[in-house]
Amino acid sequence: MATASDCAEAVASLRAIRDVRAALDAPRVVFLFPGQGSQHPGMAAGLRESLPAFATAFDAVMDVIGPHLDIDLAGLLLEREAGEDAAALLAQTRYAQPALFAMSYALATWLRSLGVEPAAMIGHSIGEYAAAAVSGLIDMESAAGCVCARGAAMQAQPPGAMLAVRAALADVEPLLGETAEVAASNAPALTVLSGSVEGIEAIAARLGERDVQTTRLKVSHAFHSRSMEGALDAVESAWRAVATREPQVPFYSCVTGARISREQAGDPAYWARQVRQPVRFSDALMAEIDQPDTVFVEVGPSQALSSLVRAHRRGDGSVPPCVALLPTASGDGAAAPHAVQAVGSLWALGLPIAPVADAHAHRVELPGYCFADTRFWYPRPEPGHASEAQPASSTPVAPPREAIRQPPATPAPGQAADRRSVIESELRQVLAGVAGLAPEEIDGQSSLLEQGLDSLSLTQAALEISRVFDCRVALRELLGPLDRLGVLVDHLDERVSPDRFMPATPDVEPDTPAQAPQRADGQDAASDPAPASPLPTVPALVSSTDVARLIEQQMALMAQQLELLRSIQGSLPSRDPIREDTPESATRPSAAEPDARTRTSADAPLPP
Repeated sequence: MATASDCAEAVASLRAIRDVRAALDAPRVVFLFPGQGSQHPGMAAGLRESLPAFATAFDAVMDVIGPHLDIDLAGLLLEREAGEDAAALLAQTRYAQPALFAMSYALATWLRSLGVEPAAMIGHSIGEYAAAAVSGLIDMESAAGCVCARGAAMQAQPPGAMLAVRAALADVEPLLGETAEVAASNAPALTVLSGSVEGIEAIAARLGERDVQTTRLKVSHAFHSRSMEGALDAVESAWRAVATREPQVPFYSCVTGARISREQAGDPAYWARQVRQPVRFSDALMAEIDQPDTVFVEVGPSQALSSLVRAHRRGDGSVPPCVALLPTASGDGAAAPHAVQAVGSLWALGLPIAPVADAHAHRVELPGYCFADTRFWYPRPEPGHASEAQPASSTPVAPPREAIRQPPATPAPGQAADRRSVIESELRQVLAGVAGLAPEEIDGQSSLLEQGLDSLSLTQAALEISRVFDCRVALRELLGPLDRLGVLVDHLDERVSPDRFMPATPDVEPDTPAQAPQRADGQDAASDPAPASPLPTVPALVSSTDVARLIEQQMALMAQQLELLRSIQGSLPSRDPIREDTPESATRPSAAEPDARTRTSADAPLPP
């Protein structure tokens, strides 16, 4: 799938595509709505101008929450060049939660306008409110009011701290005591703790003594802990003022990790408990992960939940497919093109996408297979008969000297290409050790986040890469420009000392000369009269290494091509050949036509 704003960008994007994705038999979508921490200034920039359905829903939410707030929240979300003051404002819970609800609800509305309907939904903490609104449990206006009440009530509670721990819940709980509480179980080996600043510092020290990796979260409060109990009454009162209905789409409870019942969803006391109880996101995800042909879609800013999904495994050990609608907060990509690209990825997985009606849109259906590219050359006339017409041959013959495509030269042992392979092998070992994968499972085309490495594991990877290669790599680089194996290898190859990671030079022994080639007419070219300037004999290279064998084959092939040209040189006229693309060659698809269930980027619909 490729998106572009002009013809040149489209050509470049299509040529850069390397993967072919097989569509699922009956794909089903699960919406994931993120919680607090995913917000950032300008996260709606570009979306409102480019996606009409998003704009309509976004404006509607802003109209409702405007009277509840004392700032221009829409301005913070639409400002492309927002500064640190805007980020500090949006970090406040009373503004962050309405902002996340507005983004998630508007993105879900846009997806549904394209025909993407969820089979189920999972919301992380405040994300459960977006799930409730999209499911039809309550209308958008009621949900927005409850979100504002929740954010304000939680903002008013005592300050606290939170800690992400790279360990299973069962391993962490015995160490807690009274100093901290479990706030969330996000993945099989990722638990979030909550408590007072002193309590979190104490548990972090104890875990550090056991070599357990931890990261302090940038929050002002201890969410989902006893410090939130003062907010429960206000949240329950807000829910008592709204009417609830039977949900039309099932969604999961943060409190139980199971699908919410009608009784729970309509109980105001449940939504009060949801503020205090730990988030059981991992349990909810595991309930959906092995459903056949399930595709998770993160419906919100950033890609925090997508990273958590990739930390899980299905029953067969594979990573569940997950598509993030928007780029990371630190990413360079624009939001609208990324969203359209994400919808194209869903289409490639087999989801039907309804094109948006647009009077100015021009839709072009492209074939899903490559055309055959067979070249046919006219035979050269014999000397003295240049004026006689010659019939076209149905058998391709050798093109003139300047048209021959020589095989690419393989770098000799010890050159940069071999050093690069050594660096890549070493880098695979480092990343595999951090991600818990085999080195060969590290995909060179997918981003590190897509392969299950979250910010915690990437922090460890950055430190290990800097140590092994003696070349500093920052976490923000692994989340941004150096987020793929191939790009990271190039980066290290340019900066690591030239005398490091050099492969051993293979032994090369001379052997017998290459066998004399055959002419096109089947005769031995060695029987022809010797040319005025004979070519030097090219010895074969024999080595135990693959590189030496490849060089031997290439040199022998080059010698055959040169001898063949010499044997027919006298019969070649000086003018350039005429290429003729027969109707068959111009229209016949290649023999290996992909299966109907395989879609490439060339099949992808144009951006709506």
